[in-house]
Parts: sequence; structure tokens; C-alpha cells
Amino acid sequence: FRFVGDHWLPDDRIDALNLELRTTYNREGDGWITSTMLGGRRVLRVTLMNPRTTPADLARVLDGLESVGSRLLRPA
Repeated sequence: FRFVGDHWLPDDRIDALNLELRTTYNREGDGWITSTMLGGRRVLRVTLMNPRTTPADLARVLDGLESVGSRLLRPA
């Protein structure tokens, strides 16, 4: 999946944003995600391996990614 913000950024900027999002999210320690290239575009990957993972756990990851991504888009 890709974080696209408000859909106003060009694809190359979204690629860079997703790489920065992954790095920042992982560094902050609330979770761990990876990224890869898919169809020539940077995408985020979440791997769920723990059988006790709940929908609330996944929602926490997605909410955290949205929070970090939105923060990265704010003007300095």
C-alpha cells in the first residue's frame, strides 16, 4: 500500500515520502514496516506473523503510519 496524503503530490514525491515514512515510523519505535518497489513505485509492506494479532493491532499500525505521514507533509 502507499501513503498518498491528500492525493496532490506527484508519484515521484509520493515514492520519496513513503521511504521517509518507513524510516521515521521504524525509528520512532511504535512498529516495524518494510518497503519495496511494485510496478516501479515505492510501496509499504506490513507482515503479520503473530497469530494473536488483532484488528486493533493492525489499526494501531495504520493509524500510526497516517499520523507520521501527515506530520511529514506539514510545512516546516
